[in-house]
Amino acid sequence: MGVGRLLACMALAAVGFGGTAAAAVLQYQAKTVNWLRTGNVKIALEEFMRQENGEEAEFFWEEPVLPGQRLSKIPRITNLSANCYVRVALEWGGEAELDEACFMGISDQWVKRGKYWYFKPILEETESTDFFSSIWFPQDWSEEEAESAVFVSIRAEAIQAAGFEPDYSSEDPWFGEEAEYCLQEFGIRGEGDVYMPMYVRFQDSLTVEPGDFFENMPILMPGQEYGDAFVVENKAAEEAEIFFRTEIPKLTEDQRQLLDQMELTIRGRNGELLYEGDLAAEMLGTGISLGIYQPEEQDTVNFSISMPPELKNAYAFRDSSVVWIFETQRMTPEPSQPTGDKNSIRIALFSISGTCSLLILAGIIGKQRRKVKNVI
Repeated sequence: MGVGRLLACMALAAVGFGGTAAAAVLQYQAKTVNWLRTGNVKIALEEFMRQENGEEAEFFWEEPVLPGQRLSKIPRITNLSANCYVRVALEWGGEAELDEACFMGISDQWVKRGKYWYFKPILEETESTDFFSSIWFPQDWSEEEAESAVFVSIRAEAIQAAGFEPDYSSEDPWFGEEAEYCLQEFGIRGEGDVYMPMYVRFQDSLTVEPGDFFENMPILMPGQEYGDAFVVENKAAEEAEIFFRTEIPKLTEDQRQLLDQMELTIRGRNGELLYEGDLAAEMLGTGISLGIYQPEEQDTVNFSISMPPELKNAYAFRDSSVVWIFETQRMTPEPSQPTGDKNSIRIALFSISGTCSLLILAGIIGKQRRKVKNVI
């Protein structure tokens, strides 16, 4: 009985000295905001005239014109926004007869196709082009024509240059595209012109560099695609799996509509397709693995953001945003911790010692009792 108690106390003391090993999961996260901006096509049509002193002035004419007279009239088209192509519909009417030969100074940069005159070069933002320089009224007008009224109508239209290439060998160089009214106010937005390499780097923490991850991203036009890449680099001492997900901030209805239309493609190692879909998809919020990276390993992840070509002026000059989030984790073992403190160990030892003393004492008393009994 005494031996049984002693073994039990010794087992308790062993547990007091023992410990358990645990592991902590450390989470790492880095964020960057993907700002999206769409461009706008907007032009201005103004009319000028050259005065007798050779200087230009705003066109103004109230006097009657005479047969054989050449009237200075300069229709000027100015691009107020993104690079574009322009065309002009020229019409005239009235009792007096005119023809295209009456419009002087049309350069060879203009070509007539169907009912339009097309300006062949791209008209870059803030640039201008003149359609013609003057109107000549025929010398052979009759007296009735000379006393009649005539009108000239000029309508200028524009289409984005990004992702679009007219075919001037065709009678329809713009492939049936119809002009729409511009719904946005005037404005010119700049584009990033300096390339900055981008990194997702894991070492003591997870970082994205530069802080403005999308500094290179231009303003997008319908049908235009922005492609770029970032390098995933593991500088830690252990392997790491890097995940990518998105988070949609609070947006207006127009901003959310734009995000729904934007398309994202991500390709990892060896061109493997990791994601293809819209930027507002729920799947992006759950996380996509970019791969497992060994220590000192790095690789390039390519991505592209595109704006569908069918989007019209309703989506012009909008902006939106989505947060790009990169995540990983690290398993860190913690040092073994004793299950009991020093006081509990002392108590256990004291209990063992006390039990042993009681056992010894009990044994002596038992012997004494047996001796007395024998004597009697």
